[in-house]
Amino acid sequence: MKIILLVSTILVIVHCNPLTEEWLSFKAKYGKNYEDPNEDQRRMEIFSKTMEYINNHNQKYLDDRVSFTMGINEFADLTDEEFEKFYLGKAQNSSNSDEEDIGTHNPPESLDGLPDSVDWRSEGCVTPVKYQGQCGSYWTFSTIGAVEGQNYRKTGRLVSLSEQNLLDCSSNIWYGNNGCNGGYMFRSYKYIKKNGIDTEESYPYDGKVIKCRFNNETIGANITGYIRVKKDSQYALQDAVANVGPVAVGLEVYKSFRYYNGGVYYDAQCGTSLQNHAALVVGYGTEEDGKDYWLVKNSWGTHWGLDGYIKMIRNFPTSCGILVDATYPTM
Repeated sequence: MKIILLVSTILVIVHCNPLTEEWLSFKAKYGKNYEDPNEDQRRMEIFSKTMEYINNHNQKYLDDRVSFTMGINEFADLTDEEFEKFYLGKAQNSSNSDEEDIGTHNPPESLDGLPDSVDWRSEGCVTPVKYQGQCGSYWTFSTIGAVEGQNYRKTGRLVSLSEQNLLDCSSNIWYGNNGCNGGYMFRSYKYIKKNGIDTEESYPYDGKVIKCRFNNETIGANITGYIRVKKDSQYALQDAVANVGPVAVGLEVYKSFRYYNGGVYYDAQCGTSLQNHAALVVGYGTEEDGKDYWLVKNSWGTHWGLDGYIKMIRNFPTSCGILVDATYPTM
């Protein structure tokens, strides 16, 4: 009888503890399972601090002190160090190599001829949001997204291309990317220019570096080179997105980016030089309250952000380095 009463008491405590309920719900939603009770407790404590961080931020949003909201997602039980290790790359200076440049996309003389808003998803040239897993392979998704867009504009066919092909075959001394520890778009273009790129169907994503298995009989696209958008030019990037298509961009991101949930993202901590992530600009627009934004496709799955996308502040001096290393391929 005492055992039954004890178990009943524990169940009541668990049921009445909001944090415990949130933790159980979080684990069920994202398939988290920590068999060691001590590890489960440690992860719940991290989760609790994350909730506090998010709630404090969202109160600032309600007070009109910040322009975006945060929300709990699958990263909420990771330490900052773990997240940076698994999902970002080692912070590095933006690439300055002109080795394979065809040229520079310069700003137009005027923006008068550009549309007020662009969304290449509505034109059918953006594949569904993908998921990089616990591998800093963001650079492959950014590059492949830009190639997919240009391939669609050239052929009229939207073909999902292989990030794993780049991960396996350009992470070596010949091309210099670093696998799950980060990489550069210009080095990825160099690989694709020489070899072509396989389709996603024939070379699916594994989320870790494996032996190169490229097959030139299942090439999904070829490129002739790439163009670099003029550095630090809002107008050049806007013109490129409007007239060329989706553009690959490097980013310098911080903790708040991890939990983005809506609104127009801006964080004063974001710099412009040490980039640790990359993504794909697929459009731009202006919110009803007048905030200009870039529409950016990320590679953290559809549970993150706005179904995998983020609106990042536009026409602002610093926006996590989005203007520093913007490129697109030529075909």
